[in-house]
Amino acid sequence: NNLNGPVPTEIGQLKQVDTRLYFYSNKLSSSLPTEIGQLSRMTADLALNHNSFTGSLPTQLGQIASMSNSIQISDGRLTGSVPTEIGQLTNMESFLVLTRQSLSGAIPTELGNLVKYESKLYL
Repeated sequence: NNLNGPVPTEIGQLKQVDTRLYFYSNKLSSSLPTEIGQLSRMTADLALNHNSFTGSLPTQLGQIASMSNSIQISDGRLTGSVPTEIGQLTNMESFLVLTRQSLSGAIPTELGNLVKYESKLYL
């Protein structure tokens, strides 16, 4: 698709989305809204790759505690560090992809909390 502009803050109102949410390969820009952490029932995939997001990863990603499959946010223009709150995704079993960004800083030790993690971690 050619969707563009920011992800609306109203994304947090999608509280009943419990499987997959893909915004893959569009022209979405701006920062990721903090309301993304309100997707509390999401269990499968959150794919935001191949967009033009800027700013830092919202710490609220760690609030998607039910997430058991994957979060993919690659190929963008995100900066800053990997938030320690990612370590709160303790139900994750599949993969976390944060590649091809401009992230910096230390890898948070809280990633060690992902004890169910059975697959891949791409930073």
